[in-house]
Amino acid sequence: MYGTIERALQLVPAAPPSVERARVLAGWAGRLSTLGRLREAREAGAEAVAMAGDLRESAIECDALNTVGAVNCYLDDEAVGLAQIDAALALAKACGDSHQQMRAFWNAAVCRSENGRWEEAIERYRTAIAELPRLGLAHLLPELYMYLAQDLVWLGRWDEARAAVEEAVRRFPSRADEAMPLDLVIGTGRFDEARRLISAASSRNVFTDDEGHAVVMANLAALETWEGDLDAARAAVDAALRLVVDSDRPIAAAYALCAGMRCEADAADRARATRRPDEVERARSRAAVLDDSVRGLLARPGPERGWKREVRALAAICAGERSRLEGSPDPAAWAAAVEATQALSMGYLLAYARFRHGEAVVGADGDRDEAAALVRQAHRGARTMGATPLQQLVERFARRARIDIGETSGRDPLFGITPRERQVIDLLVQGATNRQIARQLFITEKTASVHVSNIIRKLGVGNRGEAAAVALRAGLVDRPGPTP
Repeated sequence: MYGTIERALQLVPAAPPSVERARVLAGWAGRLSTLGRLREAREAGAEAVAMAGDLRESAIECDALNTVGAVNCYLDDEAVGLAQIDAALALAKACGDSHQQMRAFWNAAVCRSENGRWEEAIERYRTAIAELPRLGLAHLLPELYMYLAQDLVWLGRWDEARAAVEEAVRRFPSRADEAMPLDLVIGTGRFDEARRLISAASSRNVFTDDEGHAVVMANLAALETWEGDLDAARAAVDAALRLVVDSDRPIAAAYALCAGMRCEADAADRARATRRPDEVERARSRAAVLDDSVRGLLARPGPERGWKREVRALAAICAGERSRLEGSPDPAAWAAAVEATQALSMGYLLAYARFRHGEAVVGADGDRDEAAALVRQAHRGARTMGATPLQQLVERFARRARIDIGETSGRDPLFGITPRERQVIDLLVQGATNRQIARQLFITEKTASVHVSNIIRKLGVGNRGEAAAVALRAGLVDRPGPTP
């Protein structure tokens, strides 16, 4: 497609103005936009708008206006961009172009979402959901429901996000996967389902642009980090960044960098627990590269009240993770992350930042009351959302720091440890053999051996004795008891 449009540009004369030239320019602008080459897209789109307007070709004009409006929203002038999208909608209605009406409804929501105006975007998505069936485009609704749910997830309104997904599934049961935001699935601890969704998306090759593909890779990195496969997480981060390294849209890159920095902080924590200074240095080296990329995103031009606010919030999270990587979490860095995420009402990241802030205050021998308040707020937020992995992470820390947070949900999957593996670790620390573990847990000896091997791999150690020692140091168990 890329080569076809580019070839058409060479074949259709630039002068005199023609319908064919205007149509090709509009198509070229749209293609450049999906490639993340927004400034070039704006230039081609503006030429198409002017030419189509002079020729009174409303269908082509509203196509180009849709593209230019979306690009302007992202680059520097949201007010101008939204006005252009509104104009595209009016033209599309006048000439009865249902496809361009759909694009205008879609862009009016997405542009607000990309600039962190999620409440307004949610209203626009609901409008689009109501309008698309009238246009004969009901088949696009599952993806719209996913975008609606995604914005609700970012705001921490996970019950509403689930309701949106359930409505999509009710209306389109055969296309349930298309309405399911990955970070909602991962955030609620449904890791197997998340892997299935990622695999299905890859096999169907549903990615219409590199940005969407990069977001999936960033989510995969988060999943691998939760499950403790940090090398796989690193590979996913690298894949995401390769896809969007030259894009004028920095949001996907910012999320990938945030996932990458957390992965390196976790890697350094694991390396210190297992006394692997070489792995600490590896994490530090990778983090330095990620840090440079974060600074590069922050230096890019863009609307100060637009996407830059979201990137700054993610950069603040990265700064906090960098201090954690160094073994001395900085309360000031995490306080800045709390402030930035709270300003944008980023519910999940706010809960995470509050937890890390409280953890940093405890580590710095700061005000225990302040730390306890932060940890309780984080726990309450995670529990309200149903963010089980985060909730359990907070609970593990609260036990170690002796902070009373009330109701808990069991031990945290540190290093990606599953609930069954935690039971095995309890017995490993007690010195149990595979046969004793099998008898105690009512499983086969072969299954017990598999669990022990997985634990050794996840903890990054060489044998069961080292695994027991790391588990004790990391607080996975409280203290050894008698051998069963």
